[in-house]
Amino acid sequence: MRRGRLGEPEHVLDLDPDGLPLDQFGDLTESVPVGLDQERRDPNTGLLGPVEHRDVLDLLANKWAALAIGALEDGPLRFGELQRRLQGISPKVLTQTLRRLEDNGFVDREIFPAVPLHVEYSLTDVGRSVSKPLGALRTWVESHLDQLSA
Repeated sequence: MRRGRLGEPEHVLDLDPDGLPLDQFGDLTESVPVGLDQERRDPNTGLLGPVEHRDVLDLLANKWAALAIGALEDGPLRFGELQRRLQGISPKVLTQTLRRLEDNGFVDREIFPAVPLHVEYSLTDVGRSVSKPLGALRTWVESHLDQLSA
């Protein structure tokens, strides 16, 4: 679901003559590639399966993902601004976190064709909706920090 990444291929799969995905050894694979949301959903209910629920929970429980969503609550930010707000995150980890959030539909990445290139990250509707419970969790942690052992 990444859009507009310059010089980076989208989800590229090797396919057999029938269009089925191949693994690294050229054998048919049983797994569904990540990022193909329509294929991960139950065709009858439209809901994600149990494995996908765990994947989303794993992403939202990630410290940097939750903090990035919180930092984007006030509006779009450029990469450097976001990194300064998330004190202590490396550029590599921030890039990985933003890509996972974008691939799962929580964050939009918009490129402005200017010199130098201008990229902004913002929350999608889904990202804004998940920011409310994550914000409540952050508030709870801050108010109970003295009672918790890290």
